[in-house]
Amino acid sequence: IVVLVPESGDGIQAMKAGLMEIADIFVVNKADRPGADRLLKEIRQAINLRAGNALKDIPAHHGVDLGKAMRKERTTDAALVEGGWTIPVLKTVAHEGDGVPELLEAVEKHRAWLADSGELERRRRARARIRVRDVVDRELRRIAWRSPVVGDLLERGLDGIQEGDATPYSVAAEILHSLVGGQAAR
Repeated sequence: IVVLVPESGDGIQAMKAGLMEIADIFVVNKADRPGADRLLKEIRQAINLRAGNALKDIPAHHGVDLGKAMRKERTTDAALVEGGWTIPVLKTVAHEGDGVPELLEAVEKHRAWLADSGELERRRRARARIRVRDVVDRELRRIAWRSPVVGDLLERGLDGIQEGDATPYSVAAEILHSLVGGQAAR
């Protein structure tokens, strides 16, 4: 869930921060404030643009149908269907409880969709893969930089770089070869 508020430029910041790609549910909180409807529109446009739906009904350049271009934007809370999930864009005024039941319903629907579609297991597997890789990367760095052999290879390699006989890549290849043998070339 990505929660944004009007009046703070969150719409632009969300697009810059890559939040448009990670949210399963968007919420505009403090929707009773000025700018809330504009922010809702920006979010819908951004995620429709991401999906390639933003201008699908408008002909390009010559023959532009201004009737289509000026048609009022759809006002449904669903902005994008992605992999079978329709990403809702909801309004809340949390301190008054407005929109909170709808948000909870969206969360429950999303959880059910994740389980039914197999997406929950796919995401869990992807997260586990990233975690394992991070641990291996961290441990390999720890092993490498604590090794006296690697330290010696690095110092000799730095001398070679200064003398023009080696490059950072050739030194790194030598260090990797010392750590994993012939496996580094694969």
